[in-house]
Amino acid sequence: MRARTITAILGATLFFGVASSVSAQVRPLSDDTLEFHYEGRRSVWMALGQVTAMNGAVWSFDHFIRQKPVYDISPQSMVTNLQRVPEWDTNPFPMNHLAHPYNGILYFGSARAEGFGFLESSAFTFIGSLQWEYLWEVAPPAANDLYFTVLGGIALGESFGRLAAVLQGNRRHGVLGIGQGLLGAGLDPGGTISRGMLGGSTPYGWLKPDMRTRLQLGVSTGPGSEAYSAGQPVPAGGTRGLFRMEIEYGDRFASRKPSFFDAFELDLQLSGGSDVFSIDELRVRGVLFAGPRNRTGRAWSATYLDQEFEFSRNPAYALGTQSFNASYHYRYTTRSQKWEMSARVEARAMPLSGVSSEHANRELARKGICSEESGLIERRYDYGSGVGAQLAGSVRRSGREVVRVSYGTSWVRTFSGADGSHLLQELRVRGTLPITRGWALSAGWEMQTRNSQYDDLPAMSRMSSAYSLSASYGAF
Repeated sequence: MRARTITAILGATLFFGVASSVSAQVRPLSDDTLEFHYEGRRSVWMALGQVTAMNGAVWSFDHFIRQKPVYDISPQSMVTNLQRVPEWDTNPFPMNHLAHPYNGILYFGSARAEGFGFLESSAFTFIGSLQWEYLWEVAPPAANDLYFTVLGGIALGESFGRLAAVLQGNRRHGVLGIGQGLLGAGLDPGGTISRGMLGGSTPYGWLKPDMRTRLQLGVSTGPGSEAYSAGQPVPAGGTRGLFRMEIEYGDRFASRKPSFFDAFELDLQLSGGSDVFSIDELRVRGVLFAGPRNRTGRAWSATYLDQEFEFSRNPAYALGTQSFNASYHYRYTTRSQKWEMSARVEARAMPLSGVSSEHANRELARKGICSEESGLIERRYDYGSGVGAQLAGSVRRSGREVVRVSYGTSWVRTFSGADGSHLLQELRVRGTLPITRGWALSAGWEMQTRNSQYDDLPAMSRMSSAYSLSASYGAF
């Protein structure tokens, strides 16, 4: 109940805060704003102090309010942990792949507000994560926590920080303005505290970026999923309400080459039914480096190295990963400028990913990592490395999306959990009918599959599909 309440509050705040800024005129100041300039100090000691204070505040809540034994630290526990080699922990999927990256936002945002750049703030995020794993917990340091806190904190910290600047720098009056301020603080708590209390600053160019937002509110229904193990299907599914937000920040085809999240895409989906309200999907894909670009007539093409954060949960699988993508983007505009067709092809490198697994608990107990009787096993997923690919295409009329199709596949080989491999696939199709300048009706269909092959255990295949109908409002 507590998790459902928190998620519901988050969803309501998100909807009203973002809805108040969707129709605002958020346009770029000029092409020169890609070179952001800070006004203020660049104090290493202030940034380190804020990172340490953030850890202290989180630890105080966990120790005094939650009263978890794992936070009963002492000088001896710190010395012991400093002599340990990182392990793989058994925390629940949302904690490791969503909560820990959010902790990374605290570190990254604090350093950013102190005037440090993307790479420098990334270093402070690493330092903050090391502090937490080795000093602020009795449990041994976890390799997966270090990885997801740092890389997730970087991707979410930079993108969320820019969105928070838009919300807080273009606030409206009244209740909607309060919602924007609260949402901005939730997206970038470290930066908000630094700017509000400690004299931190915001890059000027972040206040008026080229940003387009689309909000969807509707329902999704379908047969759900079917799991097949030893020939026995186990169906699941139903009807649920959904809220989806899509953001395109920056322009990958701008005259000045973007870098370090000057351009990124964000997808967030929340869903609710009779017994659950949850975050189904959060994906952020941002530019790290721009490669060769070309324009011939009405056609543009560009290549990029991207960083992607993905947290996905559906009836077929759960996937938490940080990937580095080599991407190719193509855009064609008709002579009348009325129609636009775009395509994207990506190859993904996934150094560490968590994938749902029916046998993870049994294998962790068998390998002596922890026992089911002790109640310490909470993992329902495997860790491994893999590769993937993504294909996507869309058609727009007068800047409004009409059709979108996307396909993605990932292959992960396990090295922590049940030995084996997982093949994941996802296909999505969506059609949109613009009604007015901002409103539209959308209908979509999606399918996800997981084929898990284990070395010494029964294979498992799971498939899910759903139809959706929604009303949307936004700039594309």
